[in-house]
Amino acid sequence: MGDAEDSVIALAHSAAMLGIDGFVVRVEADSAPGIPAFAIIGLPDRALNEARDRVRAAIVNSGYPFPAGRVLINLAPADMRKVGPGFDLPIALALLALDEHVDTLCLQGFVALGELALDGTVRPTRGVLSMTIGARSAGFDTVVVPQENAREAALVDGITVYGAGSLHDAVAIALGHGDKFRHIAAPAAVAAQTGHGDFCDVRGQSAGGVNVVVTSRARTRAL
Repeated sequence: MGDAEDSVIALAHSAAMLGIDGFVVRVEADSAPGIPAFAIIGLPDRALNEARDRVRAAIVNSGYPFPAGRVLINLAPADMRKVGPGFDLPIALALLALDEHVDTLCLQGFVALGELALDGTVRPTRGVLSMTIGARSAGFDTVVVPQENAREAALVDGITVYGAGSLHDAVAIALGHGDKFRHIAAPAAVAAQTGHGDFCDVRGQSAGGVNVVVTSRARTRAL
């Protein structure tokens, strides 16, 4: 058989920041026979390119085999810059789906965010509130985020939030065994429905953020 017939494709979803707005990113994973290789395309920044080593180590150290052959991750839309290590978790889940450790159809129902440590621990990431709002705007009703970010994500109304402490937790959630990881928001938490981010979370429009701050200061002096 040719490579095209032997190729396996899996899909997960993540999110990224543009300014202070979040938008959903398709994480497409492909594996084909050949000399082992692992590449990430779709305008990744340096931290995201380094995900190759973090994700490989996290998968292996969590007891899962890393997919054989030529592995390719495509982040779509390809014309928008992807920044930061928060794509580690969805990349790992997509790779595990290639070998059917996770059903690829199960990955279609949620957006995943989180950096992976080499031992498979899920570390917090910035911009979760805005990215959760972006997920909701794109029609998703469930997000899987680092445990430390679960409370932040739960501020968004209409979203079911699962907090994962490890890659094992995220796999359990994807397999439908995530009840104990579900975050229940406190009644007062429904405060942040407007979806406005924080300047600390600005990605991709640093100049624009500076201009807003300068304009705000100018208006303050005028008053």
